Amino acid sequence: PRTPGDYVVRFFPHLCGYTYVCKSNTVRVANKDKLNLVLIQDESTARISSIQVTWDLSSVDICSYDYVALYKKNSPNYYYEQYKYVDMSSNTLVFEAPHSIGTYDVRYHSSSQSRYVDVVRSAPIEIENSDSISASYSEGVVTVTWDIHSQPHTSWDWIGIFKKGSGNKNFIDYKYVVDISTKVAVFNIGFKQQGEYEARYFSSNLGKYTDFRMCSIVI
Repeated sequence: PRTPGDYVVRFFPHLCGYTYVCKSNTVRVANKDKLNLVLIQDESTARISSIQVTWDLSSVDICSYDYVALYKKNSPNYYYEQYKYVDMSSNTLVFEAPHSIGTYDVRYHSSSQSRYVDVVRSAPIEIENSDSISASYSEGVVTVTWDIHSQPHTSWDWIGIFKKGSGNKNFIDYKYVVDISTKVAVFNIGFKQQGEYEARYFSSNLGKYTDFRMCSIVI
């Protein structure tokens, strides 16, 4: 048999109906199906930008209705991040790498099986935190730069300047990230006293007052 699993051969004499009188030793058919991954990195940042998937299957016949899907690790098979039907000509699919930090895997689904039963899974894929934010202060001007990849950008994202330890609504100044391409915000602030301050980045995807990246500013 092609399907992986444990099998036995049973002997049924003619007069015994469905009662067998002896059976063989267990024969195990190993799972030889494989999903092979190539993680393609952005040359300028070394981040994973895309995931190339190829497959080598022996337990099922490949069909154009089969699909390959990308999942958060341990997610159920109906909760995929992305999916694509197989390319019969190239035996290859390419997925955009997910932005959110975490562990992912790729799963192959055969049209000959139940829709949400995977035939084989890939090795884990680790998407690491490559977000950054930094700030500098000179002569009353705070310059904040950032490089955010773990969340989608929108014009409702914003950056605030805070006294260290203050709540996320108690900002000294703030600016929305209107021009996503520049990744720079300049604040003209005359701080009334020396001390420690913070620049905090807020993603609209996480909530208006939920900061997820910050850095210190010492005045």
